[in-house]
Amino acid sequence: MRLHWLTVLLLVAASAAANETLDNDVVTRLVKAGLSADVIVLKIQQSEGRFDVSADGLIALKTAGVPDAVLKAMLLKSPAAAPVPPPVRPVAQPVESAAGHCASVRYYTSGNGGWDWYPSSVCVTASAIAIDEQNVPLDQVVAHCSPHTPLIDVGGTSYRGTQEWWFTDGRELHKFRGKSEDIDGLVSAVVRAHPSSRHGSCGDKDIARLLPRK
Repeated sequence: MRLHWLTVLLLVAASAAANETLDNDVVTRLVKAGLSADVIVLKIQQSEGRFDVSADGLIALKTAGVPDAVLKAMLLKSPAAAPVPPPVRPVAQPVESAAGHCASVRYYTSGNGGWDWYPSSVCVTASAIAIDEQNVPLDQVVAHCSPHTPLIDVGGTSYRGTQEWWFTDGRELHKFRGKSEDIDGLVSAVVRAHPSSRHGSCGDKDIARLLPRK
């Protein structure tokens, strides 16, 4: 009978050990206790694990003397973090209203892929230029201009290609690219709402002088 109860106790102890949840502190204590890397790896494989395998967590474990084989076992035990989807830029449809002009254009800015032309929504209102979720008050716009539009020759007929429009508040230069009619609408809306700002071709010296170089 005594042997029977001893067997039961051993089975209960083994079951409790199998259901034990390991973390970074437990692994560090096992290493400091002198257990070999093979034994600790086997323990990790046979137990539940809630490990901090972030960069800081791994650095702390390595500093505590945890072998690379054990770190690898911890990484394999931890589920990979789900990738974070890139933010979606809202793009509004072109709208013409009494307050100004809105257009879907491309905005030269820094995004997930670095500096590039990204889809954007721009609206010129009676008081500001709205670029997606940011507003630039019109009274801060000191100059705006359009570079010379490239001409495309098709069958002997010249057509205007993609148009650009730049404006600055004296500190930052904003660049846009879009259909000629959309850019013309934005330029006209700024001229109507804020006629005191300098405007013209980006080749004009008085405009180019105010645009910060990049």
